[in-house]
Amino acid sequence: MRIHTQKHFQVINNSTKLSTMPIRYYCSNGSRVSQAQIDKNYRHARAQKYAGMHPGLCHGCNNAPPQGNAHIIAQARCKTLHKAELIWDPKGFFPACGSCNQAIENPKGEAWKELKNINYCLEFIERHDPELFIKFQLQLG
Repeated sequence: MRIHTQKHFQVINNSTKLSTMPIRYYCSNGSRVSQAQIDKNYRHARAQKYAGMHPGLCHGCNNAPPQGNAHIIAQARCKTLHKAELIWDPKGFFPACGSCNQAIENPKGEAWKELKNINYCLEFIERHDPELFIKFQLQLG
């Protein structure tokens, strides 16, 4: 069955019917949020975190201008873990260029080891996703 972002299909009496009920994602406290609520909370968190600040440089390399924010734990992973609240946690994202954003999302690669904020990222990952933390640790050798 194909999953849609805001709507999903229900099979009722062997017929497929489009449901208008939004998909909801779990938070660690058991509450559920829609993608629209996640987006709203994330916008609010970004506005608070960066209020009055100049974008500056990417926090991963301190070299390039940020192209957006990198989530230390990927948004899809947060949803899978039933910890959707990490998506809008201001401690869980940082201004990043495309390369650094890609680096933090790939524990099997080598680029993440060069991130200037890797210790901060690993502490966040260890606290919220021990399984992912182990993947990063295994790559250290």
